[in-house]
Amino acid sequence: MLIVNCFNFQGMQNERGGYENDCSLVRLSHNHYMLIGPTEQQTRCLSWIQRFIGDTRVQVHDVTSIYTGTSSTEYCTCDI
Repeated sequence: MLIVNCFNFQGMQNERGGYENDCSLVRLSHNHYMLIGPTEQQTRCLSWIQRFIGDTRVQVHDVTSIYTGTSSTEYCTCDI
């Protein structure tokens, strides 16, 4: 389990197990996460997530313009 206010480096895999993209996952609160991906891959990351959430209560918002340039050094690194 990822602890609140910590992040972990992750990889996005496709349905065949192939590598799609790298990212960092930050747990902001109990049911609130932020996925940080490479700037040049934001459209690809968003598309990948939307393919897999399907008809669920999960909400996804692109907040790239709000957090561009934010330093991740304020977070601790934790193991899942």
